Amino acid sequence: MKQQDTVTTKNLIQNFYLGLEKKIEESKHPIDINKALVLWYVETQYPDSQNSTWITDGSGDGEIDAIVKNLDGVYHVLQFKNNEKFNKKHVKCTSEKYEKFFKTVDIFRKRDKTEFKKWLNNNVRKEHHNLYTTVFDALKKDDSNVVFKFVTTLTAPTQLAKKFKKIGGGQNVDTLNTLLKIYNDSEASLTPEADPITLTWDDDDLFLAEDIRKNITSITARIHMKKIVDWLRQHPITRDRIIARNVRTRLDSRINDDILHTFEHSPDEFWYSHNGLTIICEEYDLNRGSHELTLKHPNVVNGAQTIMTLAVVEKPDPDAKVLVRIFVSEDIGEKQSGKLLDNIIFRTNQQNKLAWWQLKAHDARQIYLSREFGLCDVFYERRKNEAKHLKATGRFQSYSKLSMKELAALRVVAVMGTDGPVLARGTIDILFGDKYYQKLFPLSKFSDVFFEFCIYSLINEFYKKLPSGRDKNNVKMTIFAIFLTSIQKEPNLSAWKRKLKRDSGKFLSYKTSKKHRNQFHKLYKICKECLTTCKKIKTAEAKRRGEDLILRIYIKDKPINKLAINTCVSQYNTRIRRHMKTIFEGAK
Repeated sequence: MKQQDTVTTKNLIQNFYLGLEKKIEESKHPIDINKALVLWYVETQYPDSQNSTWITDGSGDGEIDAIVKNLDGVYHVLQFKNNEKFNKKHVKCTSEKYEKFFKTVDIFRKRDKTEFKKWLNNNVRKEHHNLYTTVFDALKKDDSNVVFKFVTTLTAPTQLAKKFKKIGGGQNVDTLNTLLKIYNDSEASLTPEADPITLTWDDDDLFLAEDIRKNITSITARIHMKKIVDWLRQHPITRDRIIARNVRTRLDSRINDDILHTFEHSPDEFWYSHNGLTIICEEYDLNRGSHELTLKHPNVVNGAQTIMTLAVVEKPDPDAKVLVRIFVSEDIGEKQSGKLLDNIIFRTNQQNKLAWWQLKAHDARQIYLSREFGLCDVFYERRKNEAKHLKATGRFQSYSKLSMKELAALRVVAVMGTDGPVLARGTIDILFGDKYYQKLFPLSKFSDVFFEFCIYSLINEFYKKLPSGRDKNNVKMTIFAIFLTSIQKEPNLSAWKRKLKRDSGKFLSYKTSKKHRNQFHKLYKICKECLTTCKKIKTAEAKRRGEDLILRIYIKDKPINKLAINTCVSQYNTRIRRHMKTIFEGAK
């Protein structure tokens, strides 16, 4: 019988609490559950800013428990309030929990240096004075340089956005439910790492080599597959961690059935039928006497399809063996060996073709976007087949889905103007190259990215209602550009973006918003008119050029896209903005 992860809210709460207790046990210095929460949060939410993270929690902290400077130089000032028994009893967050923090926020926002110094001397330990002053000066220079966040294991109060308006509303508040989402997401991401795994082999079935120049130990062995299958069964909730570095989860094909059949019915033939696994890890412990090899923070970068297929086997045969190649290095994922890691992943995944741009799945920008989209109930698929298999486990069932490839396409339309639709339908590799990558996948201003995604999703909804016809899809990115360009002329656009992110985009959808059905229908009619206009422009342009153009010209011809976008924006932008304004102003 197949075993499946069942991640209920109760399970998540218990696992989250146990994770904090484990952090207490592993800490080199005495900490309590409150400090464990702070440490877990900053490590999970700011993994790339550990060198610019300051834990200030304690007496004389001025109601600030941590400060993080992210990669874009923005200071995140964090206050935590922990319900120490959130695994047993839920407690609602009341005003007394955050009012003192709000007073601290007021001190910073007043920008009064004299009053700020007086507050420092009366409320903050001297060791933090320079840090707090640096943050104060950054905020004084520009409001956008500092973000205040409130994090709590208490449950959300009613009218959360209104009560936390002082710090930007709900987007800067993480309550228990949000923390559970973050924890759930982290289970399938790079952190926390997989638990150690112990492999076994028979006499003479292991070879070890040291590369001093690259600081990598290579181990090749014929190991008992049972040890890996047993490990997977012992980690039903967190087993995805062992394939976190893989750029895809597993592939659905007849091969899976063949792998399973051979393993269960002809285990002695498994060695001859399988290409092997590739594993990376940070440390290893080798005991030749007992034939045991323990790997710290293991990650299967090739072979995810195999191990996830075999995870359902209840009684694995000890005779089944598999070739495994293990590369050990403390910095194999960092600067020194990061390029080598990419090459290992790319070269060992060529039996099922892997595009090089998929290696970006674990880039800091992709991880940042994954977390931000997750907070807005969107599953951002960085790895091939990830969304499908995680939804099969019961996770993210209600989430929208967006792939890394789709985001690149819609972002290039948003960023590159009238050239965008052609670039979006061109070779995907170009968008992940140095010329465009950082522009398309930013490390900040997520509200802009989310806004563009919501408009793109709305166009997709309109397209489902359009009359059938194969040519219509060739113009979709052009129509997306028309709507987006029209909306970008709106004076209140910044407010619209903030409101949309707070609501996770729900009010800008046919599916979840019934209040403005009439406005959506009018926008749909404009979409339909834009399609007709694009066809007319193509016909006229074909006549002018003396060529027999097909509608696919919108995929590859920049001039005709520019003409169509400018014509339609001039013709429809006022109507588009008027209907959008009604929707946005009517949203709470």
